[in-house]
Amino acid sequence: NLVGKVYKEAGGEPFCNECKKALQVKIDPRVHLCAECKRPIIGEYILLAGQYLHPEHFACALCGRSLQHGEAYDFQGKRYCKEDYDKLRVDVCAGCRKPITGRSLNAMDRSWHPEHFCCTHCHEPMPASNYYEKNGMPYCQVHFVELFGSGCAKCGKQVVTGVEVGGKMYHKDCLMCQGCSDPISSEKNGGVVVAEGKPFCRKCYLKLPKDMRKRIELKDRGEKQAEARRQKEVYEETKKRDKEAQKRQKEAMKNHKKNPRDDFTF
Repeated sequence: NLVGKVYKEAGGEPFCNECKKALQVKIDPRVHLCAECKRPIIGEYILLAGQYLHPEHFACALCGRSLQHGEAYDFQGKRYCKEDYDKLRVDVCAGCRKPITGRSLNAMDRSWHPEHFCCTHCHEPMPASNYYEKNGMPYCQVHFVELFGSGCAKCGKQVVTGVEVGGKMYHKDCLMCQGCSDPISSEKNGGVVVAEGKPFCRKCYLKLPKDMRKRIELKDRGEKQAEARRQKEVYEETKKRDKEAQKRQKEAMKNHKKNPRDDFTF
């Protein structure tokens, strides 16, 4: 029992001082260590990809069956027999966590039984081509809009996919210039300019009185400067916390050098 005692590590395993010394004496430098159990191999061994193994350790990682006289398959760094390898390679449904042996659909980088890809809110099945995602969960359009949608600043109806301008959401077709009433986009009319909280195309914005534009630009500049100051304060605070953490880490390393046994007790 090593609870409350100093221990040494060898081959990824803990040993008391006496056993660690005995282990070092027993292991002949010409004797190979098993890559699986990290213990000396006396007698027969298996050489696989430059690694030495006890014959009994050349086995399936799932069922433990020996692989000496059968086929071995690698999967994610481990060895498996043919039967267990086939089980692992079968897609697992993200909804029921059971293997998929028939039809499936792919959505959100996962595989699903078609009947298990459902709206998180109403639990009705959905096609993989028509769903909305929020916090890693799928929703149908109706309930996504109901739960997370924002009202369009122009028509008042819920916005599923739209554009945000001046802190307000718009349907793409509802984003129109307050001056000429033409639709605005980044490609047309010089893009969107927000003035007094309202969207204008560049052409109509330049038609506004000079003193109004100057007031708007001063306000916009002030808001940008305030945001820059806020970001700087956040950066300085983060930098300060990182510096304090580094200081504590250095103190801990210094204490470890003075009392090296502290880190090796349970």
